[in-house]
Amino acid sequence: MAQLNNGNSRNINMKMRSLFTISILVSGLLTGINPASAGQQRTFGFFGEVDSFDRGEQLLVIDDQVFRLSDSVRVHKKKGQQATLSAIRPGVKVGFYPKQRGGSRRNSYIDAIWVLPENWKAKRGYADNLDDR
Repeated sequence: MAQLNNGNSRNINMKMRSLFTISILVSGLLTGINPASAGQQRTFGFFGEVDSFDRGEQLLVIDDQVFRLSDSVRVHKKKGQQATLSAIRPGVKVGFYPKQRGGSRRNSYIDAIWVLPENWKAKRGYADNLDDR
C-alpha cells in the first residue's frame, strides 16, 4: 500500500507541474493577443489633416504635400475596422506609412491609411526622420 501512495503522489506532482506550466504559457499568450488600437500610442510615418482628395486621380493632399493612393489602398478606422475611400475628405486626420518608388519622396504613394479620431494628438508631418530619405 505504501508503494501505491508513493505512485499516486508522483502522478499528482506531475499533473500539478503540467497544469502550472500550461497556465504560464496561456497567460503569456493572452498578454500578446490585445494589439494597440489607433486610439493608443500608435505612430505613423506621416500624420496630418486632409486638405483635398481627388478620387479620380487618386491624389491626396495632406498639409500641402501630395501623395498618390495605390489602386489597392486599404482604409482603416479606429479599432481595426475597415472603411472606404469616402471616409477620406477635407478636414479628416489621417496617418500612414508612405511607400516610395525610385527612392524619391516625390514618387511616394499610400497603400494603407488610417482615418483617425478628431481628438488625435500627434506631431504633424513626417516622423522618424523619414523626410531625410
